Amino acid sequence: MHFERMWEWHWVMWIFMIIVWVLIILGAVAIFKWITKSKTESSESALEMLKKRYAKGEISEEEFNKMKE
Repeated sequence: MHFERMWEWHWVMWIFMIIVWVLIILGAVAIFKWITKSKTESSESALEMLKKRYAKGEISEEEFNKMKE
């Protein structure tokens, strides 16, 4: 009788381990996506930044054209 209950727990442990590994893999994928998403969102091209600075009046038209080339 003792050995029968041991085999019942054996399957519970396997199911638990599968769930743990799935959660670990999903967590790693989520972290990877979060890291790559934050890098791509914050990076804008140099021309876009230059246009924003010109629109704010931080640089003159002459400086804008010089830096654009």
